[in-house]
Amino acid sequence: MAPGELDSLDADRLKPLVQQLLMRIDDLLAQIKAQNARIAELVGLPPDAPHFLQALTHPSYANERRGEQDNQRLEFLGDSVLGLVVTDMAYASFPEMPEGELAKLRAAIVNAQALADVARSLELGSLVRLGKGEEQSGGRDKASILADALEAVFGAVYLDRGLDETRRLLERLFRPLMEAYARGEGDRDYKTILQEPASSELHTMPEYHLE
Repeated sequence: MAPGELDSLDADRLKPLVQQLLMRIDDLLAQIKAQNARIAELVGLPPDAPHFLQALTHPSYANERRGEQDNQRLEFLGDSVLGLVVTDMAYASFPEMPEGELAKLRAAIVNAQALADVARSLELGSLVRLGKGEEQSGGRDKASILADALEAVFGAVYLDRGLDETRRLLERLFRPLMEAYARGEGDRDYKTILQEPASSELHTMPEYHLE
């Protein structure tokens, strides 16, 4: 067999494999686009908003790619906005609650575990952009990564949509937790409480994992 015929035969064999690979890539891109659109709809932030992808970019991902900005600055901003809105919401909602109880209420809501539970109810972990090491070590379900990403999303919503829109989002996500705490239900029922808005909005029940 001549060398040219051998090359032609190899190319013919590779064509179906290349086509399958391209189709798989198209499917993955479509899935990512659909996931981005779903999260964007839930948080009121379009996927093409200036800070949307940055909010989902973990430092481990940015460290592996030049020019990528991680979500740490947005997390810092979102944490402050969350604290302000939750404090204002608690103050206005419970006028008879003393200062010490208001502080406990805020601490019960503005903490990594509660934020991670909210992030899981939104399935935010599936969209976080992680570096290879974090990906392999189960970073998509780590409470710290989920909490940081959620706060970064809040920061992005604040920058791109303003305080009023951010307040509406935070009230929708956190008022059930606040009311549960005020009823004396505490952390034990937070996951159950979160399942109600999650099931109605996502038509599914969130899954939780112990770390």
